[in-house]
Amino acid sequence: MSEVKTKTSETKKKSCFVVCPIGAEGSTTRRHADWLLHEIIEHVLVTNFPDQFVVVRADKIDQPGMIDAQIIGHLLDDDLVIADMTELNPNAFYEMGIRHMKELPIIHMFKKGEIIPFDVKLYRAIPFDYGDPTDLKAARADLTRALVAVLDPDYKPDNPVIRARGVVKLAESATPESTIIQQQLNEVSRRLASVEDRQLLSISESSHVIDEFEMQKFLQRFPPTATTIVVRFSPSTQDDQLNNMISSLEGALKTVITKFAGYRFGKAFLIKLQSEPSAPELLVITNLLRSIAGVSAVNVQQWERS
Repeated sequence: MSEVKTKTSETKKKSCFVVCPIGAEGSTTRRHADWLLHEIIEHVLVTNFPDQFVVVRADKIDQPGMIDAQIIGHLLDDDLVIADMTELNPNAFYEMGIRHMKELPIIHMFKKGEIIPFDVKLYRAIPFDYGDPTDLKAARADLTRALVAVLDPDYKPDNPVIRARGVVKLAESATPESTIIQQQLNEVSRRLASVEDRQLLSISESSHVIDEFEMQKFLQRFPPTATTIVVRFSPSTQDDQLNNMISSLEGALKTVITKFAGYRFGKAFLIKLQSEPSAPELLVITNLLRSIAGVSAVNVQQWERS
């Protein structure tokens, strides 16, 4: 009777499938995989979520049958997947893609110091290392927090596939102004991907691209009701200087218009006009902005109304 109870209890546990490069027995890759499995994943689950999970890795599947079909079954059906992106293993990324398509919880991890591909870089990933006890402790703590989040009943997964499907839905019902914003976001994403591939940009240039991306996301979330103006400052401008310049800019702007809102994004300042200016008024505004010391460029975007 006790044996039957044990089996019933076992079936109630959540399933956690671990995706990672495994390698040959005795290889560096296998040692890495075992270290992650035993010292981080299993340790966290046993310590903080006792008797809640059954952990499975591809090489630990002992049921008869085709291993590839069994792996896909775990990816499609398990309650949780933890994926290690270390070594950029093609099989691991293929398996991650299947899980992303299913839109179920997945936690990304990677060995500290390695480069994450652009497509998944924007999503939370847990770095880990085994060279320092502090890194081990931090990885365990980060994984625990991630598990608490995904186990929340209100948790909603987010991954590149979910975002792509959202973009398609947005495009199907987009207004002219939101279409322009989406096109600009796509262009910024393309530039970021190019940066990732080349790895040639300086820190200041990379920051500029990220600031642009954040600005376009802001515009997508809060669509303009009238013309927007982006004032750009030199990348070498220090923060205290920039704050003074923006204060001067806002003061000067108030002499010609009364209704506007300003937002800073790195070395750029976004101005959202709250009423549409006439062509002569817009010319006065842009000339005024260009005359302010430290301003390197002024870009105007006029939005089509639906």
